[in-house]
Amino acid sequence: MQYSLAVGIALLSLSLIAINHFVADISPFSLSPDFTRGAEYMRIKHLGTLNLKSQKIDGIAIGKLSGLAWEADSATLYAISDDGFLFRFKVKVDNGFLTQIKPISAVPLLNEENKPLADSTRKDAEGLAIIKANNGLPDDSTLLISFEHDTRVAAYTVDGKWLYDLALPSKLQRKEDYHQRNSSLESILVHPQYGVIVATELFMEKEAKQRRILYALNPELKGMRWQFMSLPNQDSAVTGIDVAPDGSIILLERSWPNPLGRLVIGVRRIKLAECQPYSPCPVEDLAIFDSDKGWMVDNYEGLSQYQGNQFFMVSDDNSGILQNTLLTLIEIKD
Repeated sequence: MQYSLAVGIALLSLSLIAINHFVADISPFSLSPDFTRGAEYMRIKHLGTLNLKSQKIDGIAIGKLSGLAWEADSATLYAISDDGFLFRFKVKVDNGFLTQIKPISAVPLLNEENKPLADSTRKDAEGLAIIKANNGLPDDSTLLISFEHDTRVAAYTVDGKWLYDLALPSKLQRKEDYHQRNSSLESILVHPQYGVIVATELFMEKEAKQRRILYALNPELKGMRWQFMSLPNQDSAVTGIDVAPDGSIILLERSWPNPLGRLVIGVRRIKLAECQPYSPCPVEDLAIFDSDKGWMVDNYEGLSQYQGNQFFMVSDDNSGILQNTLLTLIEIKD
């Protein structure tokens, strides 16, 4: 009995040590038997998917990830969570394929008083973008984060310290104009020509239900916006955006009317040069992953360009036991 108790205590101690830092059981994940590494589907090539389920770093669970940003200067992948945490990862890409991801740190996002965001509505971070990430200079990048419940966009240091808030167009300041309180500024990008652009998750209250809008935040553009039609699936939401090397906008869309039912993830492209005033921009479907057709996709909410036409995508597990935190690397084939 004493021996068994000692062994039990030792195993528990080892478990606690692992839980408080990092458990290295990250594993490859198959989105489909036919979509193995290197396989192509529609206009997408699969460069690998890893499952980070049940991981912790610095005592913080890695989950509910909703935004990604790649910093080329330091080869670091940043992620934010709905709970107001900023994660830092190192990834390994061998021969063009994603093979490993290693969590490096996790810190809470801070407020203007250098205290962690405490209120659940205040810390609901959703979209993530980065500036000065590929200029050859270390330690000068700035993160831009869009928040949902408390609708705002703020600049942060790469270690989670608040710098300043960005001004929003009047249209985005009125909370009553959003269809839902929890469907406002879901995603953000920095465009080389138009600067900071944000996307609402769902339609604005007085807009058509299938209409989605991209808003430029640069005041010199005087409220410039681009409209497009979402996927026809019920409650299709824009969950991630980033910009491709040619200046086009890459979109992540998700339709999930029932968490236990059908899930559709769309990867789509808008070429801004093809947009016409007062008309929806044409949208190209690059890939439509439909769980009713056998795809084992999850709640993808984060998107970030890696290099060239390659993009990371990450899923939000909602802290659910039936969901996963998946990191996927794809390449858009032209």
